[in-house]
Amino acid sequence: MAQPPAKKLKASIFSQPIKVIVGPNRTEFHIPTDLLLSQTTHLPNLLDTSGNTIHLPREEPYIFVLFATWLTRGSIELCSEFPNLDNINTLSTKDTNVISATELKTQRLDQWHQLIHAYILGDLLGSVTFKNEVIDVLVEKARVVARDNRMVAEMQHRSLSLIYDSTEAGSPRRRECSFSHSFQLYRSFFSRTFHEHLPHKMFGI
Repeated sequence: MAQPPAKKLKASIFSQPIKVIVGPNRTEFHIPTDLLLSQTTHLPNLLDTSGNTIHLPREEPYIFVLFATWLTRGSIELCSEFPNLDNINTLSTKDTNVISATELKTQRLDQWHQLIHAYILGDLLGSVTFKNEVIDVLVEKARVVARDNRMVAEMQHRSLSLIYDSTEAGSPRRRECSFSHSFQLYRSFFSRTFHEHLPHKMFGI
């Protein structure tokens, strides 16, 4: 006797797909229209004249696949482009199977930056639920940093600049970005190694 599927499928999975062309190399994703409509509010404004294609030339496929994975499987962390860095042991050794503490820190910063990009993508698509998912994951990753390094997770200058450049004046996310910038400048005593990379107008929003 055949086994039933592990998870029931919704009818929307079989609807006419929308083609999403992402990045300068034009990587294609095909997502059911009903599924995309159920989680985004900006879809009508993003479709081209054909009515079934979205062009996102400034986005990166490794960012969009986080959204696509969340949309179809319910979690960012099920994406192969989002490695699990939460429970990795670090040792000072040349063993190729063990990651160094420095490398782990670099990978976690890259992952944090990836999540910031994902949040901005969610804003572009008008997906509040996806943005909430990204924030939940960011909070969880901050807890991991606090657990492993006994440090408060802070956004690096490239993430702060990215958020500032990708949000509208007066938006809650930009105000949060400005607050984080102010807090970190205080902690670093206006260290030039940090704030020289940031737009000077950030305090004037």
